[in-house]
Amino acid sequence: MSEWMGYCLLYEAMLDSVLHARDKYLDPETGIMVPSHINLAISTLSDSEFINDRVNFWNEVYGFKMTAMKEKIDEDVIVAGLGKNSLSSTPVTFCHLPLAAVTVEDLSFIKPFELTIDSGGDGTNKGGEREGEEWRELNRLDGFVIYFDTFFLPHPAPYIASAISPSSRAETWEYYDQNTGARGVAFTTGPYRTVTHWQQGVLLINKDNLIEGEVKKGDKIVGKVEYRKSESNSRELKIEVRWTLQGGSEANERERKQLWHMR
Repeated sequence: MSEWMGYCLLYEAMLDSVLHARDKYLDPETGIMVPSHINLAISTLSDSEFINDRVNFWNEVYGFKMTAMKEKIDEDVIVAGLGKNSLSSTPVTFCHLPLAAVTVEDLSFIKPFELTIDSGGDGTNKGGEREGEEWRELNRLDGFVIYFDTFFLPHPAPYIASAISPSSRAETWEYYDQNTGARGVAFTTGPYRTVTHWQQGVLLINKDNLIEGEVKKGDKIVGKVEYRKSESNSRELKIEVRWTLQGGSEANERERKQLWHMR
């Protein structure tokens, strides 16, 4: 049992040591990993207020021009607790980690994703649109948001295939063990529930990769996420995203690529 999760899940590489202990000490038939599964999720950020507060703020600070502070602000992952209206697409899982079987090598990866600009949603309603509630700013793409859902199954592996999957979301997931009467537990670090210590990882798009013109509801963002350790410090994390906008103009359909650091 260990609380090893870092920002964007794998920052500081604490899971490596947990997996070493698992392989050395855990009984493969009766041992339980706590937590048992993690889903890493990604969504699109569309929030001019966040950009104004975190980026444009430096244009004038109490009468002083401090724009030099903006020069590399889109190179590092920003850890922040967002509101649910900051997301313009329903989050999707890009990496599913069953912790009884995952290896250290599995923690460096390239995984595909596909997002639809649909107003977001917490998994309890279609598209995130609720009566009397307005969603905002679907016409812009400011960056990506990464967070994780954590699951606790009350028995050792092997797990029933239907118990948990990459599409499981902590907000809606339920599990009941027919043999013991025990129930599964889950929590999310996403913006649809109470903010946690981990908050969310915000990946701001730089000016060279910004979409020209407006993004529309129904457009798709198709791409890949890469996680890898820094060459100079294995506790640091590099996150690279490649993505293409589908549904916009031809000028916007080129593949974009950007690298962010957690250090």
